[in-house]
Amino acid sequence: SYTQLLQMCKNAGKYFVCTSNIDRFFARAGFDENLMLEIHGSLFDLQCENSECPEPVERKNHQFFLNPDNIQVDEQQWVISDSSMIPKCSNCGLNKRIATELAMDGHLVKDLITEQRRNYKQFLRGISTSDSVVVLELGCGVIMSKLREQASRFTRVRALSERSGCVSGFTKHIRINPTHWE
Repeated sequence: SYTQLLQMCKNAGKYFVCTSNIDRFFARAGFDENLMLEIHGSLFDLQCENSECPEPVERKNHQFFLNPDNIQVDEQQWVISDSSMIPKCSNCGLNKRIATELAMDGHLVKDLITEQRRNYKQFLRGISTSDSVVVLELGCGVIMSKLREQASRFTRVRALSERSGCVSGFTKHIRINPTHWE
């Protein structure tokens, strides 16, 4: 479970979570949000649908769009039956939508993801040559493989540095994926 994984991470000392999941399971299990990179955004954050609006992403762990009592969907057209229920942007008054890169409009306000990337780069800079590193890859697929490729590249470079004597800590890449294990 995510709670058990959190305890393992805390026991290890330093950790950072990179996830392509948009479900916020890591945050909901208690992982430090300053130690997380959600590369596709989140179902629980809202942004204005207007790509010109300067309104920042609203991170309040919204569950509005996930609650069936709030959203009645017309099954024939796959549209929200009562659009007056949709949260509105406080800046321009247009609808808010889920802040995820997987939305079909091609517009994601990336201020939160940019901040998370900065935190991740800072974490990486803080890894010393004597630190041992374990990259635990859980279920990264091959279709949207950003994280899989990133983990492989990082551990490959670090392993080469180990062999050349530049790094004294060990590096392990553990891939857990019953379908795409290679």
